[in-house]
Amino acid sequence: MKKSILLMLLSIVGCWTGMSKASALEQVDGVYQIGNAQDLEDFSNLVASGSGNVNAVLTADIDMTGVTHMPIGSTSSIYKGTFDGQQHYILNLVMEMPDELPEGKTESDYNYTGLFGVIGDGAYIKNLIIDWSCMITGSAWVGGIAGGTNGGGSVTIENCGNMATVGARYENAAGIIGVSMGGSCGIRLINCFNTGGISGARESAALCGWVRNEGSVIQNCYNTGFVIGMDGANSLWRNGNGKGSNNFDSYGNQGTQISDDEYELSSGSVCYQLNGNQSENVVWYQTLGEDMFPVPFASHGVIYAVGDLNCDGSSKGGDLTFSNANESNRDPHQFENGFCKVCNEVDENFKQLVDGYYELGTAIDLNWFAAMVNAGHKNMNARLTADIDFSEYTQKNVMIGGNAEKVSENAGEFCYTGNFDGQNHKITINYNATYNGAALFGVLENSTVRNLVVGGTIESTNQFMGGLGYTSRGTSLYENIIVAVNMTSSFSGDGTHGGLFAVCHESPTFRNCAFVGSMNAPESEGSAAIIGYAHGSVETSIENCYVAPSLLSLKGNSTVIARHVNTMINCFYTDNIDMSEESATVVTAADVASGALCYWLNEGGADGAWLQTLGEDAYPVPFEDHKVVYANGTLSCDGTPSGDLTFSNEPSQAERPDHQYVNDVCSVCGARVIRNADQLIQLANDVNAGVIEKSIIIDMVADIDLQGVTYPAIGCRFSEETGEYDEEQNPIMRDVKRPFIGSFDGHGHKVTNMLIESENEGNKGLFGVVKAGSTIKNVTVSGEIYSTGYSAGIVGTCVDKGVLTIENCGSEVIVNVGDKGANGAGILGVNDLSQATVRIINCYNTGDIVGERECAAISGWLGDRAEVINCYSSGIVVGVDGENTFARSNGGSKFISFTNCFEVLGMQNGINYSEFDDLESGKLCFDINQGAGETIFYQTLNTDDHPVLDATHGVVYSDGQDGYTNDTSLDVKSVKTALVKSATEAVFSLSGARQVEMQRGINLVRKSNGKVVKVLVK
Repeated sequence: MKKSILLMLLSIVGCWTGMSKASALEQVDGVYQIGNAQDLEDFSNLVASGSGNVNAVLTADIDMTGVTHMPIGSTSSIYKGTFDGQQHYILNLVMEMPDELPEGKTESDYNYTGLFGVIGDGAYIKNLIIDWSCMITGSAWVGGIAGGTNGGGSVTIENCGNMATVGARYENAAGIIGVSMGGSCGIRLINCFNTGGISGARESAALCGWVRNEGSVIQNCYNTGFVIGMDGANSLWRNGNGKGSNNFDSYGNQGTQISDDEYELSSGSVCYQLNGNQSENVVWYQTLGEDMFPVPFASHGVIYAVGDLNCDGSSKGGDLTFSNANESNRDPHQFENGFCKVCNEVDENFKQLVDGYYELGTAIDLNWFAAMVNAGHKNMNARLTADIDFSEYTQKNVMIGGNAEKVSENAGEFCYTGNFDGQNHKITINYNATYNGAALFGVLENSTVRNLVVGGTIESTNQFMGGLGYTSRGTSLYENIIVAVNMTSSFSGDGTHGGLFAVCHESPTFRNCAFVGSMNAPESEGSAAIIGYAHGSVETSIENCYVAPSLLSLKGNSTVIARHVNTMINCFYTDNIDMSEESATVVTAADVASGALCYWLNEGGADGAWLQTLGEDAYPVPFEDHKVVYANGTLSCDGTPSGDLTFSNEPSQAERPDHQYVNDVCSVCGARVIRNADQLIQLANDVNAGVIEKSIIIDMVADIDLQGVTYPAIGCRFSEETGEYDEEQNPIMRDVKRPFIGSFDGHGHKVTNMLIESENEGNKGLFGVVKAGSTIKNVTVSGEIYSTGYSAGIVGTCVDKGVLTIENCGSEVIVNVGDKGANGAGILGVNDLSQATVRIINCYNTGDIVGERECAAISGWLGDRAEVINCYSSGIVVGVDGENTFARSNGGSKFISFTNCFEVLGMQNGINYSEFDDLESGKLCFDINQGAGETIFYQTLNTDDHPVLDATHGVVYSDGQDGYTNDTSLDVKSVKTALVKSATEAVFSLSGARQVEMQRGINLVRKSNGKVVKVLVK
């Protein structure tokens, strides 16, 4: 199947290649050279034919007089390449929507109007200006550079300007780009400008008519043109609050106000202002006498102020004049403690880098660092060399990556993107805020903060208090952090306060963090002790964290640890909190002080991140200068603490007694041993009846044959009447879940002849319904399942939040969910509501899967966060969703990963393809073990028709030619001999280096017939 797809793609590529050769466009190193209007139209036609990823440069200004231009890119062929104007202009481009439409045309034919029509993920347009001689009008989504985006991802437009008149009959006219369609694509506008008149019926702006809130940046841009049809005061862009940085606007609405006076624009005055009254390291240039406006092209002149200047670049008296020659006389700064005493300019040379970090040991140092970050040096790295009392400066509302009056409205201007290492030191803060977003850090983006204690107080009348930070963006990491801030808010309503962060976007990770302060906000809703609200419920991860506040007083719609977060792993909170968190464990205040919490944060072991010097530390800390906590006494037989367990800093090991089995059921913890079919069925019946509701340990110690037995599946889900009725007197039903909770270890044994026949129910498998937090491992199942959906050989359905682990499991089960059923699979049918994090490791499926839709070999639905490692499938799947033959998931999530996975005759991207012959020959077994770096699968060749997880079967080796063997006598000598006999031509390492002879490990061997084989030498 894949070969036929490949041939089809090759034929398409051949067609495109032939078409490009027929074009008159010249290419240099694969980049199209555009030197005139005809070249530009040829390029537009090339993109329209389906070549949306091609790249081009302008080699001259392009005069479009008399040319009817077709926008570059459409919804059927989106432009995603790189287009470099090389500082050239588009002249005399007229794209005009007539008052009366031509016959056969509709208004929608004039949507997405601009030099570019539709651009998409990866598009990069730069160094280009649309001249004042152009005019561009359309129906909706009209821009000087581009009409708009379509799809997700992000686009970048840099060093571009529009001087033309731009109009839309309806919405979203803009000087640069009209719209991010559906708010799906991030738009990055850097060093762009508009001086043209913009007119639309609504939702129009100088730069962009609609910006996506996530992933957009508007930086170092300016506007002096008029805007008709703006939404409120959004003169530069609409939507995307918090995305602007260092912008300028003649309206003064979304940036620093500048003049639109023609003299001030042409004289250099505005250009000097745009550059912050500086003439070094500038963004904007202007050749006086030639340029009517500042442009972002370094080939034009630098603007200098003429005369005597203060140290901040302002005039010492009278109006300034400007020149392209340096004729100014500027006073030097008078720096003291990192700042100029005259103009308060920050001294960039106050601290020197040490191994790439600025070392901060005083409040003066930290204040300087904050000022540097807020002045635009966002990627600075810092580490503390001492505890710092920052109260004096936080009383003046100093924030790192933030500004008290602007941080929540203009977050893009103030953010921190570097690495901050507290080196186990403490920063004390003291904010008294009448503004939103009070926190030590304002906005952090793709940053790392670790090894830090934050203490002190925050008192606020507003929203978004954060003990550590206001907003996190990107893939930031917060690790080994203790927040001991006492927070008080009188705000009534949706306060969205957080003990660590008020708000998180994208995909932050919190690891080994704790909140041990207090939060007294009795009228504030929507708050929590670690994250007030996370926009990425799947993307956000909280691992090995705890909450032990002296007070957590919040109003409704608040929670304990974090709002809108699915992934919480090994998290705890104290029982003085009058709320519950399903995904975390409750502990007592005594557990915090005694060392018990520290011990369990390290998952019951002494070797972990959390430490606590007992008698000195009131709570666990993740700092290496504290002591390890050991358990003394006896654990319960299921590993949970017993009443007589104590803790100390003296090395010791808690004893864990054996289970006390009576008829294979532990009389202490309820753990069970499964030896036969009756015991397996009894386990299923007890879970399904609600007899077993807590976590339980199951050990299966023998192979089990279910021949002739009706098997019910362990864990179930059903609907029952509530006893209430709706307005039409129909009974109201409720969903009842009775899942298996705990760990099941099959110890390498098999369950054979499992037969489940359920005409009216789904959620079937060896386990029907399993609660996240459980582990199923070391079992292989064969048989048949007939159900209505959500079924698999191992686990039918996973419910609730947490981590489900399925490891070393094989399904040889035929799964049929019927002609109307969905989510049939071999290993996991469905991750219900995508709530769990799923881990499937070292598993296989050889059974056929049949359903109407949404079926796959390994999982019918992994959800949003999953990893599948060292797995293979050879079963046939009917009811596939697109090409997702191996496993279905939220393909747009970056938290879905497939590592070293193989599929026989499959077609899913990212999964290694295998032939049926590879299954029996041993090639698949050999390849998957090679990819894993260890022997996981075994296969006795000529006996086993597929790889298994049973170590009593044979290990598969390469025979040094084209075949595979179980012959363990093969060593370096025998392999070399075999290769000589097979007419070896050359031996190479994996890196491609030629070798005299084979070395230990994997060798690439080229034979005389031209074939290259991998040979493992142990």
